Amino acid sequence: MVESDGEGEGTHISLLFTVVKGDYDPLLEWPFKQHVTMKLRNVAGTEPDIIKEFQPDPNPASCDRPPMESDMYTAMCPQFAEQDYVFNPANGFMEDDTMYIDIVVDNSHTSLADLPNIPINAEAELCTQPPQ
Repeated sequence: MVESDGEGEGTHISLLFTVVKGDYDPLLEWPFKQHVTMKLRNVAGTEPDIIKEFQPDPNPASCDRPPMESDMYTAMCPQFAEQDYVFNPANGFMEDDTMYIDIVVDNSHTSLADLPNIPINAEAELCTQPPQ
């Protein structure tokens, strides 16, 4: 089941990403200000990938280092892509009831650009096409 939220509820796929407290926080620059790109891959190559870009809130307090496990910064794209368009098999975004989403955080303007071996823990949940 694909969930949507806010302005896209019932019509769009919503994507969000969350910055949470982690083991490598002392190595990161705060506040979080990296450019984030979210991309839904067109696995069939029949249509262009769907790409949305996000720049964090310029208010430093909203993107500060999370002081506790429960603290986080979340950014959301409630109208990432129209469900009817993505779930139409002719458009090529689904393969074996699975869609592929890339989340890319641009660290090229931070000190992380010099630290390529920091492990990145990513959790991905596969979205399946709702029953017809």
